[in-house]
This record gives sequence, C-alpha cells and structure tokens, in this order.
Amino acid sequence: MKNISYRINTSLIALTLIGATPAWAQSLTAPQKNAVRSANQYLSVQVSLAMD
Repeated sequence: MKNISYRINTSLIALTLIGATPAWAQSLTAPQKNAVRSANQYLSVQVSLAMD
C-alpha cells in the first residue's frame, strides 16, 4: 500500500512539473531548455512506469 501511495504522489508531482514547464521556460537559455526537455522526458517515463 505504501508503494502505491509513493507511486501516485510521484506521478502527481511529475505531472504538475510537466504542466508548469511552459509557463517559465520562456526565459531560459538554450542549455537550460535542453535540461528541462530532458527532465520532462525522464519524468514522463517515470509516470508511465508508475501507472503500470
């Protein structure tokens, strides 16, 4: 049960971060935007694994 709760919380945090990214990503440098894109890809994989 604790593992399920952890996975749900992780998924919610990841979805929140992914949804908030476009709002503040406009003022980032190119390397920072690349880091955000990479982090979003990583989080999307984690969310899909957590949903399995």
